[in-house]
Amino acid sequence: MPTTNALLALAVFGFGILLLYAPGVLTLRLVGLRGLALAALAPPVTIAALSLTAILTRFAGKEWGLVPAAIGLAATFGAALVLRALGVVLTPEPVPAARRFQTILVVCLAAGLVLAVVPVAVGAGGVDSLLQRWDAVYHLSALRLIDESGSASSLTVGALSYGTGQAHLYPAGWHAFASLLPLSSPTAVLNLAGTLTAGPAWVLGCAALARRVWPQLPPAPALAGLAAGLITATPMSLWVGWGHLPNAAALAMTPGVLAFGIGVLERAGASATARLGAGDGPAGPPSAAGGWQQHAAGVVVLAACAVGLGLTHPNAFLALAVLALPVAVVVVARISRLAWAAGRRPFAVGLPVVVAVLVVGGAVAFVNSPLAGAVTGYVGDEPDGAGAAVGAVLVGWYELWPHVVTAAVVIAAPYGAVLAWRRGAPWAAGSLAVVWLLYVDAAMGGPTGISSLWYTSPARLSVVTAMVTVVLAVGALVRAGAAAARRWPAGRGRAVAAAALVVLLAVAMVASSVYKAERTAKLYDPAATGAPRFVTAAELQMLADLDLEPGGAVLGSPFSGAPLLYGLRGVPVVFPIAGQVWSPAQQTLMDGLDDLSDPEVCAAMQELGVRYLYQDSRPYQASGDYRALDDLEVPGAEVVAEADTARILRLPDCNDM
Repeated sequence: MPTTNALLALAVFGFGILLLYAPGVLTLRLVGLRGLALAALAPPVTIAALSLTAILTRFAGKEWGLVPAAIGLAATFGAALVLRALGVVLTPEPVPAARRFQTILVVCLAAGLVLAVVPVAVGAGGVDSLLQRWDAVYHLSALRLIDESGSASSLTVGALSYGTGQAHLYPAGWHAFASLLPLSSPTAVLNLAGTLTAGPAWVLGCAALARRVWPQLPPAPALAGLAAGLITATPMSLWVGWGHLPNAAALAMTPGVLAFGIGVLERAGASATARLGAGDGPAGPPSAAGGWQQHAAGVVVLAACAVGLGLTHPNAFLALAVLALPVAVVVVARISRLAWAAGRRPFAVGLPVVVAVLVVGGAVAFVNSPLAGAVTGYVGDEPDGAGAAVGAVLVGWYELWPHVVTAAVVIAAPYGAVLAWRRGAPWAAGSLAVVWLLYVDAAMGGPTGISSLWYTSPARLSVVTAMVTVVLAVGALVRAGAAAARRWPAGRGRAVAAAALVVLLAVAMVASSVYKAERTAKLYDPAATGAPRFVTAAELQMLADLDLEPGGAVLGSPFSGAPLLYGLRGVPVVFPIAGQVWSPAQQTLMDGLDDLSDPEVCAAMQELGVRYLYQDSRPYQASGDYRALDDLEVPGAEVVAEADTARILRLPDCNDM
């Protein structure tokens, strides 16, 4: 299997940064975005463009690659030029901060990115290392399918879930991006794409959200960016710990889109209140609301970002919706109250009714859609009791890599919600309540069902919760620090306190980084104990050295090393993923394992091209559907490769059995 040297990995990482950020930055710059918001929104806009281009490329009958991607990105840039020519641009928002705060922001963002990315890179042990998590193996197979089929369309990649290979819907925005990285090592592509999409966007997005929530606190964005990398419940931890690469990427982009969405809603509210004669409001004077072009530009940008989230992973779009809902409620309530006072009572009553109907109708439609059906019904690990779930979310001891550093950072979030309410942003408390309720429901096993659209997964909802609690806690800490500085007399005492804080922060950085590196190593090191393994080091080497008959398919459990033959080398396998809807031939074969010489079973084997059998006495997971494959005895079968607990057999012709 191919290996990647350090210089090539760095070069491809740089190319990936350019590919993910440059198109979005250029496009958004044309419609008026600047600064932190520009950087935070660039990835979802780029992913949206790549995803839609991949769909159109498939319709055009062309293969996916850098050329069609470049054409699609150029078209996106052209659309931005049209908007600019029509005057549909955003007025840059003023940033009330001195130049020194801008320097601090850059330094803290860089530090946050290092804290988010480097421990994982160290723990992985190398860019070509194999992440031994089921979802990671699934995404290796998906990338292989894209390479073989030439299609990264979200309308076709779902074919992997069907033994017949029929096209099916699967949000493939992450895969469309990852498949463009110019590397021959599948594991290197997966690791670099996971880092590129889950690391920088998370740090930038949390900083952008802090600026939106705390506009009067210049240090807040810098500290939020630093804290986003410092904590352990991050998108980086999600894709490493659980293998949820697209979900991690989408959730990493969510804080930045949420920050922009809040601004769009507040500007709409300011414009409406201005028309009702309300004068200045929390969003600023009427002039700050802008004309129709400003609102149109905001809606277009927000829609593009929402498409990027949805085509990367739909539950990030849902997270955006539920977190923005409290903001919408506050804005609608404010408009309705002022309309009532102005004597426009039909409008005052009708507006919230219409909004409620749209929200409820949209929620009902989505819940009953096939897309929602694909994520509901999941059951996680042993659920917590109500007391344990509530206690965990209150103190910040989240399911996703719980650590005292995370708890110490986010425990001040409730006080931050109170401070935000006092400054005229009651929706912050609403967003905090929403994420707490979702997390508690998931941790308890989904008794109410409200967390089912996030797979009833407290790990996934740890990230959704953290994006709110980190930002609120940072504002509370800045306020507390400012109050302490005012009461603490200048001099030696203050210097000692500042030095103590620096030491404490350094200890937290080291503790968090070591913990993340150790957790990562346990999931990458094939010799590590305490976690299930698809392959050991010897078995992975066996796969690399294997010389099989061209075109001969391998029959084996998807919880063994068999699917890695497909994902890493492109060797055809009967079951590239678990949970696949079996084809008639697959069903016939699995039903007839007791007698492979049966004419119908033999015909199924020939249809599937089965020539080899992969067996492992210690698979990643014991599964009733596939256990028989590991126990199967086939007279006349020849062992062609063997290592540790796995072996590969060449099967005799079923007609000769």
